[in-house]
Amino acid sequence: MFVHRWMTTEVLTVTPDVLVSDALYMMEDRNIKRLPILDDDQLVGIIHRNDLIRTLFLKRDDPAVEHLMMSEVLITHPEAPLEEAALTMDEHKVGGLPVMQGARLVGIITESDIFKAFVRVMGLLEGGQRITLRVKDRPGALIEALKPIQSHELNIISVTSCRVPGSPPGTKEITLRLQTSELSLLVGDLLRHRVDVVDWR
Repeated sequence: MFVHRWMTTEVLTVTPDVLVSDALYMMEDRNIKRLPILDDDQLVGIIHRNDLIRTLFLKRDDPAVEHLMMSEVLITHPEAPLEEAALTMDEHKVGGLPVMQGARLVGIITESDIFKAFVRVMGLLEGGQRITLRVKDRPGALIEALKPIQSHELNIISVTSCRVPGSPPGTKEITLRLQTSELSLLVGDLLRHRVDVVDWR
């Protein structure tokens, strides 16, 4: 999964001399939270809707956005793995990153895009049933846990694996979405094989 497959490519931008009130009107009209600022097609800053609201309504001032913009802009690029962009956003507590192809702005990736990707990764839009297993964090544990599923000839829509906060040390949780409407037979088989079934629904 790469940034270019999930980013928004039609990016609203403004120039540094645009007034705060005009920029805020455009953002409200498009329902967006952040606005890249371009000068001669070069990215020179970014501004957040909250900063505009604070200036316009609390300080009762209406300067050009260049006086409020953040000039040190965190960016990503189209071929970056989506999870790297998400990590950058999380570590720096920002809700979006301009996507740059060299010196050219080609898109923006936001937390909303990350949420959409997460829903797709988990297979939620494809129906089926969800089951979570806890396995030892060691080579081969995933394959062993999946053997009973193979015998039921169920198509796996999605599978994720991670160390979950609060889980026993040395374990991982595997969440699968399976193309079925009934999990009870599979759950019984997994329990007979002593697979730790955390949840199913």
